[in-house]
Amino acid sequence: MDNAVREGYASTSTDTGHDAQKEPGAIFAYPSKDNPNAARKLIDHGYLAVHETALLAKKMIRAYYGADPRYSYWWDAPQADARASWKPSAIPKISTAT
Repeated sequence: MDNAVREGYASTSTDTGHDAQKEPGAIFAYPSKDNPNAARKLIDHGYLAVHETALLAKKMIRAYYGADPRYSYWWDAPQADARASWKPSAIPKISTAT
């Protein structure tokens, strides 16, 4: 991300709603009395956080530069294989590249 900004690109990131210090591994996805929002966290981590981050980044770019970005890339190293295979069809307005 730092390199992209140094080269003049707008860049953003997200933890997809998952704080690994508080909820190591995938315990955020297991419902319990201490974790009543597990289903929502799973949706956020699975795809919604990436989608919302991309939309917000595009709005910020539009507000700052007065125009939409010409290209939009998405790179997610830890889970690229799992998400890249279905994300374009799940959220068609987001252009992706890995």
